[in-house]
Amino acid sequence: MRRAPILFAFIALSLSLYAAAQADDAGLDLQCLEQAYPGAVAAARGPGGGLELALPGGARLPYDDGRPKSPEEALQNPSLKDMMDQVYPLGPDGREPGPDFSPGRRRVTAFFTALYGETKAGVMEKTVSVDFAGKRLRFSGLYGAAEALRAVGQEIAALLAARPDLKKYVSPASTLAFRAIAGENRLSMHALGIAVDLNPKLGPYWGWSAPGTPSPANSYPLQIVEIFERHGFIWGGKWSRFDLMHFEYRPELLCKSRRLRGEQK
Repeated sequence: MRRAPILFAFIALSLSLYAAAQADDAGLDLQCLEQAYPGAVAAARGPGGGLELALPGGARLPYDDGRPKSPEEALQNPSLKDMMDQVYPLGPDGREPGPDFSPGRRRVTAFFTALYGETKAGVMEKTVSVDFAGKRLRFSGLYGAAEALRAVGQEIAALLAARPDLKKYVSPASTLAFRAIAGENRLSMHALGIAVDLNPKLGPYWGWSAPGTPSPANSYPLQIVEIFERHGFIWGGKWSRFDLMHFEYRPELLCKSRRLRGEQK
């Protein structure tokens, strides 16, 4: 007869630990969002006590909308929690991404447009010209994005001086294009000036490949990927719906990856 109290105590402890783990995840996510966009966003409590993120202009977004979602629903209509949930794998990772594992593809559009601009004109006036390995590219001048791309360009230029055979992967390069994601209604991060595509002929995209094609990420030069990651960019080659040409400035995701690895950055 003593089994029931023990069982209930175990369940209560498990629920308590689960709630604590959820709180830790939320705290880390919000800290990284604040760190990545200093002075622009701030964690807050809503009228009902739920966690929110205050955005430029006074708008607020709930951290967790509380709705269970399929992978496709989390992709198409994510909360901030959904956006931060999949941990981006830093560094060399030869494993094939699992189904629906595409850290960085879940994007809360209202969050990014509040930061970078809601119209083409609004975005354009905040962009600057960046020297990227001998080319001039337009990129957002906000939140360290342009400085990060400039630093990437400097390291890429040094890499190409030592490895001229890699130049074919880097050129041509494109950034700003006010458009939706190919085949979708969601806004592309190219529209906000925070993404760069390198040579598409050597950077395959899942949507242009035959169904079931495995990711060719292991054939892509990791030296290029590591340079981008070092400066706050994620790479589409680590997505199940791979996009090897695509690099995107997402310092909040790199912050979480580094924190979970014990790195203080």
